Amino acid sequence: MSNDSAKIPYLTSLLNELNESLLGINDDATDFNYINRLIERCVLNSSTLTTLQDIPIAFFLTIKNFLQESTYFENFDYEELLLLLDNLVSICPFEEITKIYTVEDLEQALLSNISYLIRIACKIIKNSQPLDYYINVAPSNTLFNQLLEIYFNKNTELAIINEIENILQVLDRNESIRNFILQENLPLLLKVKQNHEALITTRLYELLKIELSYIDPQKELNEKLFIFNKCEIFNMLETDSFAFVNFLQYVTSALKLINFLSKEITVQSTSTSSVSKRSLLLQQFQLMVPIIGTIYKDNITDVVLVAKSYFFKFFREVSYLPDLSYFRQLDTNDISIDYDNSDLIDFLSFVNPEYLYQYCNELIVDYVKVLAFHLSIWRNIIQHEKMFSLVKSKLVSNSILKLPYLEQMVLLDKLSQFDYSAEFLVLSLPGVMSNLINDQNVNNLVNPETIELRATVIRNLLKFNENLLNMWYITLTAELFKISHPGQYKEARTKIEETFI
Repeated sequence: MSNDSAKIPYLTSLLNELNESLLGINDDATDFNYINRLIERCVLNSSTLTTLQDIPIAFFLTIKNFLQESTYFENFDYEELLLLLDNLVSICPFEEITKIYTVEDLEQALLSNISYLIRIACKIIKNSQPLDYYINVAPSNTLFNQLLEIYFNKNTELAIINEIENILQVLDRNESIRNFILQENLPLLLKVKQNHEALITTRLYELLKIELSYIDPQKELNEKLFIFNKCEIFNMLETDSFAFVNFLQYVTSALKLINFLSKEITVQSTSTSSVSKRSLLLQQFQLMVPIIGTIYKDNITDVVLVAKSYFFKFFREVSYLPDLSYFRQLDTNDISIDYDNSDLIDFLSFVNPEYLYQYCNELIVDYVKVLAFHLSIWRNIIQHEKMFSLVKSKLVSNSILKLPYLEQMVLLDKLSQFDYSAEFLVLSLPGVMSNLINDQNVNNLVNPETIELRATVIRNLLKFNENLLNMWYITLTAELFKISHPGQYKEARTKIEETFI
């Protein structure tokens, strides 16, 4: 508080100066560069404060009046002014903000078709205290009705769409807000779901993704809204391939949430509600997995041509689901991870290594080689100890040292991350370790990416016990010192500089 107290008088002085400047704007005589710099200073100073009890009423009123005017000043930084407003609203007592910007003011702003006014209204609504304040005070929830109407209007500019999504990200933690959006507006959302315009349905997917983060699936997961049946998916696919891509991203995001919940449950003691949420979401979203698998296998409407990378992201998330049977079904029926798969390297690079260990270990042992174009596979399987133990004998110093230096560092970066693979590197690959520390080719040490990767490898190794590193500990420590203090090694620096001349 004392730190804030020291900064507040200076900010107040800046705001007063800015207020006078805004009131005196004249297109012909105004120094907009000066005003823009003044706004930037206000933004910088307000961003470090946690509270502002003396609310700058005059300044808030000036902003409101200034943006309501039809005159647009080309050289004025409106975006920075909105950032300043956002900062101030977040640190001022919300009850005081509502006296300046009333519900009626916000309604008029949302109906104004003036972009900056609409965005001001959004920033104020986002800072609601309590979160459901405007659900309780606005008659018939008019503000949120207007927000949804603007959100699903195809002509609404992206900046406003982002502001509305920011509102949802913050306020959807409140059950009353979610109830209004998902239940009171269900007819609207179902209508949008059947819309064949990719832009509008994409916004619905974003809204649903936000809702999924907060909902209680037992009470709030309406399958008619969140889940798509085979007929809906195929109709969408035949209408617009890009609409299907957006849908695929939505399902992938839901699976990613399920996997996040699984990781959270594994890592720490979690309430039964998290376990229940994961199970209920999985129960519903797994219904769409085989449908998407069929579309990939049959390449319906040539969608794989435009969406292969999105299918891969989807398959990755399925492979990490808590039950491997979902991906096993996909692999058996639709993907076929085997030699004749033209995308075999890709699949071996992103599929859950636990699945690869259980169902594809013979394939990997026979197929994977120490080659540059197999590095992505190595980086995937190294993170699984049992899978790594099956293939580590292929990692011999001569093969690794034949790789280009950058690729060597890419491989060593992953090897140095886990105790079992770091131990193998240190104890079984002395030639590679020696080359890591004493590389004599100065060209390997001038590429910034290579330099950073090499430093990362050394830092990773030094995190392990000194006993594990054994004789390498002293040399690695000395090398890290060199990296951290390059100016103290003039001869090496001169060699590097000479390569640029």
